[in-house]
Amino acid sequence: MIKLLIFVILLTHFRIASAQTQQQQLVAMDQRISDLELKSFFDKFNFSGHFLNHYENLYSTEKDTETGESSHSILNPVLMSVGLNIDVKVNSKLSFYSTLGMSKFWNQAGRNSNDIGEGPQYDSMRGSYGINGPEAYFDTAYISYRLSERFTFALGRMTTNNGPPIEQVEGVVRSGTYPRFAYNAIFDGVAGVYDSSSFLPKNHFLKFRIFYTPFIYVDEEKRNERSTESSSSEKIEALQSQSALLAEYTYKNSEWFKNLDIFYMIWNYENFYDEGFQDESNSVIEYSAATSQSLYLGFENLFHSNFSMSYTYYTFKERFTGLEEQSSFNYLVNVNYRFNRESRTFGGVVLGYEYINTDDIFYLEDLNSLYIADFYTRHSNNGNHIYVSKSIDSTQSIRLGYFTYKAGISDWNEEYNDSEVESIYLRWKVFF
Repeated sequence: MIKLLIFVILLTHFRIASAQTQQQQLVAMDQRISDLELKSFFDKFNFSGHFLNHYENLYSTEKDTETGESSHSILNPVLMSVGLNIDVKVNSKLSFYSTLGMSKFWNQAGRNSNDIGEGPQYDSMRGSYGINGPEAYFDTAYISYRLSERFTFALGRMTTNNGPPIEQVEGVVRSGTYPRFAYNAIFDGVAGVYDSSSFLPKNHFLKFRIFYTPFIYVDEEKRNERSTESSSSEKIEALQSQSALLAEYTYKNSEWFKNLDIFYMIWNYENFYDEGFQDESNSVIEYSAATSQSLYLGFENLFHSNFSMSYTYYTFKERFTGLEEQSSFNYLVNVNYRFNRESRTFGGVVLGYEYINTDDIFYLEDLNSLYIADFYTRHSNNGNHIYVSKSIDSTQSIRLGYFTYKAGISDWNEEYNDSEVESIYLRWKVFF
């Protein structure tokens, strides 16, 4: 009897222990499944970004062409810029890309930048690059859907800024789509990309991008009304069409160079309303229209000598209400040399030079520049930009640069006088 009782107690104990073990195994298995699901969820996300601080000392002399009097200006501010990239791979075909950014002068907020133009459309194109204050803006927010091996569709606020040859100056890979000397601004719209590279020989790549990005003029207070022109009280055209076509040809790993890029872009807009160009004495709303063309030629590691260069030719024809069509022809040259990383003294150093030449009709949508000097936007400009950058490691770089240029007046923009500008800057950029 006693033996039987002991057996029953032992059997009960082992059953309880076995049940506990099974329960522990189930809990552990459930935790592993949860971990895998969590990992699978976060694997869809990619986080990156930058933090930049920039000091610049600018000295300018402006001569009033009417009075002949000269004035001098010294400016030496410090600014910062932050960008946080949050990308999501929704599935094998659909992805979402976004960038949340901010730029400001140290200990200053509440600016309302109108350096290039004024109005809601310019505010949208600036995004976080207006150096206005600590408020964050979405500089990028778009989806990309791969329809097939060759066709891709995109919709939203896209990376139309910081294009070539900025990557040669920064010493990083290309991130912007359109040449910076075509326009350097943020646009919202719809894009289609056709990749015909599969028809070409090995190492040859050819893409065509079509971008439609209309400007919308809706009343600032009432969403169901068109905007009203202040001086004439007339309603502004609600939608101004704007479109661009970019053809990109790239040849990689030649015996003569690492990369050859040839980009051709044509850009057109109609019925653009600009608050700053309205004649208050005229009862008619003045619109502008333009067609521009840009050709970009870039070599990376030419003759495998660590020497790179680019040439951008930019021309456009602009039409204002009641005025004759005007044409403009301009170009930007960049040359740079990258020292081998193995060099103890100069490893990671890029020594570069830019030359710009613009005429008196020149205009560029350069709303995303983080320099104090208006080197890339001035009329009748013969300018030089010398810079030295150093990659400290894969996460940070510093750059020392010097601008010097003489810019003239414009026949159609009376804001500018003859100017001589010198500016030296130092910036430190951290990537994460």
